Amino acid sequence: MIITKLVQQHNDIYLVEWIEDGVSQRALVTPDMIVDISGQSAIVNYPERGIPFGEDWTAYISQVVTPSMFNARLKQSGIWTIEDLQSRPNEVHGALLAATASILQELLSNVKLQRSSQNGS
Repeated sequence: MIITKLVQQHNDIYLVEWIEDGVSQRALVTPDMIVDISGQSAIVNYPERGIPFGEDWTAYISQVVTPSMFNARLKQSGIWTIEDLQSRPNEVHGALLAATASILQELLSNVKLQRSSQNGS
């Protein structure tokens, strides 16, 4: 049994969310799987046996950002010292986003390719 968050209900189907190995999971479950409901929480028997909800984004991404890539982006942004890191959080954030930009582009491109192939385009 796992304590879950009730995200949504449609007729007798519940969308529940829980944390497993540090990762948020969601599934559609039926009333027979639910032991108890209290407000926005539910105790669910084996929610992982429900119908998985959401995309597995790992299926769309092959690239990895390495520590050396972060290092390069930080230095390109003029972040060279601990003091720089602590006193310029917006620039640090921008540098880290820049390091991950290629992953976002790959994700969007692969989603678009999948949609095109599903639509027969």
